[in-house]
Amino acid sequence: MMNFVTEDGNLVCFAKQMIPDVKDNKHIPGPEYLFVIVQIKGSRDKFEKALKNERDIRYYAEKYPEAYKVYLEGEEAAETGTPLEELAGISVDLANRYKILGIRSIEDLAEAGDNVIQNLGHEAHAFRKAAKEKLHYEELKAMKELLRERQNNASDRPAGDGHDRSGEAEQPRRRGRPRSKKNAGDSKSSGPRTSEA
Repeated sequence: MMNFVTEDGNLVCFAKQMIPDVKDNKHIPGPEYLFVIVQIKGSRDKFEKALKNERDIRYYAEKYPEAYKVYLEGEEAAETGTPLEELAGISVDLANRYKILGIRSIEDLAEAGDNVIQNLGHEAHAFRKAAKEKLHYEELKAMKELLRERQNNASDRPAGDGHDRSGEAEQPRRRGRPRSKKNAGDSKSSGPRTSEA
């Protein structure tokens, strides 16, 4: 899912792509460049150019400012997500291919719709499911950690206003009968006291 923007009647997109090197008749990962991709209006022709220096980037950023702005916003969003490579089975090459199509993080992959997943290849359905499971597991792990931290903080806190006495020393119990609260000089009288007139 490339983020194309209409500028000058054409569809324009900026995206990072890797240019593979060939060594011993094998394609190996090469340098990654920012590309500008222009779908010519009313034609199937497509213009693609690797922007290998600052001058080229500046020139096309000024020529297609809206598309470049969308690209930068996508880059900022990607920095906050979980890297695709942290998902088991996703290689650097596959992650780069997904990024070209607008899937920049595990969160993007988990939230991708069926129409996007179909464009990512036959293995993408399994990776989307794995991405959802990983995020769910990480969420549960974070919640458990937070709960453990709160329990530790509660046990370190001193006793409060008398409701929680678990931290206080228990008072010793007295033995024997409780003492009577009668006056010492009136120990024989058992009825109510009346005042003399």
